[in-house]
Amino acid sequence: MQIVDSSAEIRLHIELAVDGLLLNNRGGLPANKLLELAQTMRKAWEEIDPLWTWTLPCDNTRRTTYEISDGILAYMVEKDNSEGFQRIIYHELVPSQVKKERWEQEWKDIGFVATDFSYNLHDDVQIFMELRDNGNVRRMHFLTISTNQPHPRAYKPYFDVCKDVCPVWEECKTIAYDNYIAMLFLEWRGLNRSGGAMVIDWRTASVVLPYTRVTDLAFASKDTVILMYNEEGGGRRWASSKFGENCPATHAKRFIADPGVRILGMIFHRTSFDGAIIERDLVVLSVQPFLRICARHSSQHLGETTIEWDDWGPTVTRWLPSTNFNYIGFRSTFGSRMLVVMTDLEHSGVANSLGMLDFNPRPILKGYKDKVSQHWVTKVLTEPSEYRLGQSEKVIENRLPVRVTALRGTIPFRGLFMDGTTIVGSMLDSYRIFSFLPSIEDVDHPDQRHLGGYYESIVPDLEPESEATSEAFPSPSGDYEEGSWSE
Repeated sequence: MQIVDSSAEIRLHIELAVDGLLLNNRGGLPANKLLELAQTMRKAWEEIDPLWTWTLPCDNTRRTTYEISDGILAYMVEKDNSEGFQRIIYHELVPSQVKKERWEQEWKDIGFVATDFSYNLHDDVQIFMELRDNGNVRRMHFLTISTNQPHPRAYKPYFDVCKDVCPVWEECKTIAYDNYIAMLFLEWRGLNRSGGAMVIDWRTASVVLPYTRVTDLAFASKDTVILMYNEEGGGRRWASSKFGENCPATHAKRFIADPGVRILGMIFHRTSFDGAIIERDLVVLSVQPFLRICARHSSQHLGETTIEWDDWGPTVTRWLPSTNFNYIGFRSTFGSRMLVVMTDLEHSGVANSLGMLDFNPRPILKGYKDKVSQHWVTKVLTEPSEYRLGQSEKVIENRLPVRVTALRGTIPFRGLFMDGTTIVGSMLDSYRIFSFLPSIEDVDHPDQRHLGGYYESIVPDLEPESEATSEAFPSPSGDYEEGSWSE
C-alpha cells in the first residue's frame, strides 16, 4: 500500500508540474484523489468547458470596480452621486456542489469614499485609496477584511502621499502583493498616457521603491517588480527592480500557479505623428526566463546594464496582432494562461469568440498536438516565426511556444476576467461565474460527475439585437490602455 501511495504521490507532482501547478493545500485528501481532481480540472480547462456555473446579481456592473485574486471576487459599488465607492462585497468563487456554504463578506459602508482598492486575504488586509485635502493628498487605509477596523499588524493605520512629490497624479491604481502595495499614477492627454509608480511596505509604512516615472509596472515576485518605460523616439525599455494560512478560499487554492511558467501580457500602441493609434500589438512576456537573463547580465556587469533585444526578446516573448487576438485587459491572465477575444477566423471559425492562450511549454514538450471538436479548436504554435510591425521594416522573431484554444461561438459579455479556477463574465446586471473546480463527489462517482455542458452558457446562440450582443466586447479599434500589463 505504501508503494502505491508513493507512486501516486510522485505521479501527482509530475502531472501538476506538466500543468504548471503546485500543490498548496491537500485538504486531507490522499494523492490518488488529488490526482483525479487535477486531471478533471485539466480536461475542463483544455476544452474551456466549465464544470459549474452560477450568477451573482449586481445592480449595475458599470458602477463597480472589481478585483479577483486568491479564489475570491471582490467588488465595490459606487456611492450615489459620487465619483468613488463606499460598499465592498467579497464572494468566494467555489460552487455550492463543492462547498455548501461559500465564504462571503460585505461592508455596506467602509467609513469614507474610496477611489480604488486591493486586498490580501492571507494577511486579512484590505487597502483603500481615499482622495483628501481638496485632491492634494491620497490616503491609503490599511483595514482588516474581517472587521473593517485598522489592521493591528500595520505600523500606522494609513499612509499619505502628497501631490507635490508625484508629478503624475490624475488617477491612482493599487496592486497588492505579499507585504507590498504598488501605487500606479496615471494621466491621460487624449490617447497619450503618462505614468509614475511607488511601492510601499504596508506593515512598516516604509517606501521600498520611491516615486519613479514609468509607463506601467507589475510584480514579478515578492521582492521584484518589472518596470516599463517609454523612451525618447517611441521605444520602450523594461527593467527589474529588487527590494528587500489565513485565506478562506481553501478549495480554490488547493493547486496554485507555478511561478516558473508565469506570464505578463501587454498592449503596445503604434501611433501616427498626430497621436492617432495606427495599430496595436499584443506582447506576452515569460517572466522567469526574463528574470534569469537579467540576473545573469547583472552578475557580469557592475551598475545598471542594458541588454539588447536580440539577446533576450525572441526567446521570452511572443508578439501577436491584436486585430486577431484582442486583449481583454485587466485580470485576464493567470499563471501561464491568458483570455483573449478571437477575431482570427482561421483559429475559431467565428468573430469575437473566446480564446485561451496557454504559454506553459511543458505540455508542448510532452507532445501536445492540434485538436478539433464540435465546440472548440486547439492549435499549437512551436516553430519560430517572424512578426512584422505594421508597414515598417522592423521584423521581430517569435520563439515562445503557445497553445491557442478557441470556442466556436460569440461571447455575450461586457468583460471577462479569470482566476486559477474560474472565469467571470460581466453582464449589465450580474456577474456570470464559470467554475473549473471539481468536487470530491464527482471523483468518487464518475458516472454522476458534471463534466462540462456549459459551452452554450459561455457562447450562447444569441439573437442579433439582443442586449448581450449589443454589450459584447468592443472591436479591435476599442479603447485600450497603452502598455497595459495583465497578471
